[in-house]
Parts: sequence; structure tokens; C-alpha cells
Amino acid sequence: MVFATMWFQYGIRNREEPERYAQLNELSNRHYHWCLSKFFDLAISPTLTAVQALAMIMVHTRNFPKPACSSTIAQYAFIKALELNLHRRVKMPNNTTTLENEMRKRVWWVILAVMVTLSGRLGRPMPISLYEFDVDFPIPIEDEYLGEEGILDHSQVGRCSWHVGLMGFKVVPLYMEMYTKIYGVRCDPRRYVQVVQDLDAAMDKFIESLPTELRLETYRDPNRQNDPGMLFAMYTRAFCLEFKLCLRHPSVCMSNDPKVIAENSRICEETVKELLKVVKEVQRKKSLDTTWYQLAVYLAALFSLLVAHWQRRFDVTEAEVAALREDARAWLSIIAEIGRQMGMCFTPAVFDLLN
Repeated sequence: MVFATMWFQYGIRNREEPERYAQLNELSNRHYHWCLSKFFDLAISPTLTAVQALAMIMVHTRNFPKPACSSTIAQYAFIKALELNLHRRVKMPNNTTTLENEMRKRVWWVILAVMVTLSGRLGRPMPISLYEFDVDFPIPIEDEYLGEEGILDHSQVGRCSWHVGLMGFKVVPLYMEMYTKIYGVRCDPRRYVQVVQDLDAAMDKFIESLPTELRLETYRDPNRQNDPGMLFAMYTRAFCLEFKLCLRHPSVCMSNDPKVIAENSRICEETVKELLKVVKEVQRKKSLDTTWYQLAVYLAALFSLLVAHWQRRFDVTEAEVAALREDARAWLSIIAEIGRQMGMCFTPAVFDLLN
């Protein structure tokens, strides 16, 4: 699965060479299909390794044009994780940990993250509530400093190459709360404003807790523009902005207060503009997330921008309309590029809609 994912990503980022892309895609599919031939063995194996393998297949299928395959495999992986009690904290003597314990945590949070993002975007219930699992977040440390007897070098705690993944795990509970309390079928309109304010404050606190290497301001120095860590910082900023956009989206506003509606539109518009800046830079680095999920987010961002301008259509200026056209074209360019990488076809007529 590691090779399947590597070949897929190499090919998808270099589609300008059709023959090379076809060769890499074929290699990826061969590795992927070989792994699928072991699916039954993995499904019946009561081991952590089997759950890891299912999680890797799940993450790879997340790249497919439609979410059904990844969602199905995620269900298998999730059930298998519950069977092995990966959702429960392992009590270790002297509050220490081991490599196996840390792997249990990582696998659980990877599976849960994919389940939450897919279920939320598809309008489905959350797979589990926050009160039904108590596993901790993984400790930020490289594997070589973990052994059967515990942490081998405590000075290395906090130093790892996967902080972006850890922050991705830590934002999952916020998304779960948002999808349950804002997008759920039995939301209480009377508590809407308070819930939004609480979740907004929780996201601000999360942003403040980000490590230095995941803050965009760290890379404002021109000499650090090509630092590999900048891309991780942009990904982190993107999923934080996505949260704010979903939280304030006009389609789920349960308040009739004009001030609340206006504030939601204003915050959505500001969020979409900042998100566009981040995504344009990611596009320039040829690192767009070429998934159905991300495409849905960018479409939601584009239409949120249009809604905000429509709501104040009688007061908008010519300069604002011109800026709107420019931003919409940029979004369509990003959407079209992801679409092409997913095998979709966009005609020039799509861009003529803005003329």
C-alpha cells in the first residue's frame, strides 16, 4: 500500500506526461489490487497489524473520484478497531508508553479522522460520540525513541516529523462537535448562537496551540518560502479555515436575527478569501489534495462567496463585483485542476459563466 500510494501521487502530480502518468497509475493499481486480494485475511485477523493495513487501504481509496469505496473500507477498519478496543486507553505502569501503544493510538485517530470527514461531508451521523472513547492523542516523538520498556530518550518528546498529522487528530473532536450540534437532525435553534460561539472560541484556542512550524507567519521570511514545512503549515491553516466556513455556513444558520445572519456572511466571506490565498499557494506548489472531499469544500467556498455578495447586491460596488469575478475565476481554476486530476472534464464554457 505504501508503494501504491507513492506511485499514485507521483503520477497524479505529473499528468502533463500522459505516458508516464499511465505507467505510474498502472503500477499503483497493481500494488493496490494485490493488497485487496488479502482483504479477507485482514478482515478476520485479530491483530493491530491487520487494522493498520486496512487503514492504509482506506487512506489510499480516499484519493478516488467518489467516496463510496473509502467509506466502505473505513467502516470495516472502524469496526475492527472497536473489536480490538483501540478506542480505549491502555493503562501503562508509571504512566509510560510503548511503541505498540503509540501505534494503537495513531491507527485509531487515522481511522476516526477519515470516518468523521467523510460522514460529515456526506451528511451522515458521526460514527461515535466523544463520550464513547477515551484514547489519548499520540505522543509527538519519533519511533526510534520508543521501545518495549517505554520512552528511550525523554528529551526527544515534542520533536517529530509528523506534527501536521497530530494536529489533524486534535481537530477531529471539534469537527465531531460541529457536525453533531450544527448539522445534526435534532439541533436546538435556541442554542445555535451559543454553540457557534463556543466552537469558534475552541478553534481559536486550537490555532493558538499550534507549534511554530505549523504557523504560516513562521515562513514570511523570503528565505523560507521553499521550506518543506511551509506546505504542512498551509494544510493546517486550510483545515482550520474549513472548520470556520462550515461552522458559519448560511445553509445551517438556525437564527432569524439579522445581525447573526450578517455576521455569518461576513465571517464566511473573509474565511473564503483567506482560504483562497492558501489554496492558490498550494496549487502553485502542485500539492492540491485531489480528493472528492476537498473538491466539495472548494465548491462550498465558491458558493458561499457568491451568497455573501448576493445578500448585499443592492450595495455592492463595481470594484467589489470585479474582485468577485477574479476570486471566482481563481476558484474555478482550482476546481478544474482537481477535476482533471480526478479524471473529470471541464470545458471552457464553465469559465464563461462569469462573463
